[in-house]
Order: sequence, then structure tokens, then C-alpha cells
Amino acid sequence: MATAIADLQLTPDKLAQFATALGDAGNANAGMLTLCAQADADVARLTAGYLLDATSLTNFSRTIVLFRAYGFAGPVPEDIDKQYTAVMNELQSIARGDRPNLPKVTDVNLQSRAGAAGSARRVHGRMRSGFGGEGGQI
Repeated sequence: MATAIADLQLTPDKLAQFATALGDAGNANAGMLTLCAQADADVARLTAGYLLDATSLTNFSRTIVLFRAYGFAGPVPEDIDKQYTAVMNELQSIARGDRPNLPKVTDVNLQSRAGAAGSARRVHGRMRSGFGGEGGQI
């Protein structure tokens, strides 16, 4: 899974504000891409051993990236803070194994056979994570 800048659903002016705060104005959003990669790694680590759909993984990463980006740009808005707390609680619950309804990886080669690239893990259906909604703006 690789969260892209487009997955963040930011307006151009907000993206420019974050780029300035991250000190990478004019560098093709290098700072935001770094935040995306770090969030993807955190989500992959916390969901290791479980199969989650791509939308849930992207939404988890998106929330983490936005929380961290706002942290660089100034105070984190209350709604972003609440979503981040909810996502981290959910991810930690998954990492502890408190979600028995989530399918587990039974074959270490499952990802490559399913056609997934990198750390992407996909299953049919969707895990409702209870934040932001699909395609919602923050």
C-alpha cells in the first residue's frame, strides 16, 4: 500500500500550506510523501498478520498523515485530533488481536499471489473504521 498525495483529498492551498510548514515548497511535496510513507509503515506494522481492504488501509494512513501534517503547520484541529485518536485506538486494538472478526493471513505468500504490491493487503468487503467516511473531506 502506498498512500499518494491524491489520497489525502487536500485542496491545493492546504497542500501548499503543509509544504511550506514542512519546508519543501517547490520540492514536489517531498515532505508530505515522507509523511505518507511513515504512516503507511505504521499502519502495516499495526495490522501485520491481518487482511484489511485497501480503503480501510488508505483511510487509516490518511488520518495519520493529516494529524502529523497539521502538527507541523500549527494547532491540530479538534476533528482531526478526534479522528486520529479513533484510528490509533482501532489500530492498537487490531495489533493486540482484539478483532477476531478480521481475517488473518494464513500463508506468508498470500499477498504476492493476490497481486498486491508492497505491503498492500486486500480482501473483498470493507472494514468500517468509523471515521471520516469514504471520500469525505476533512
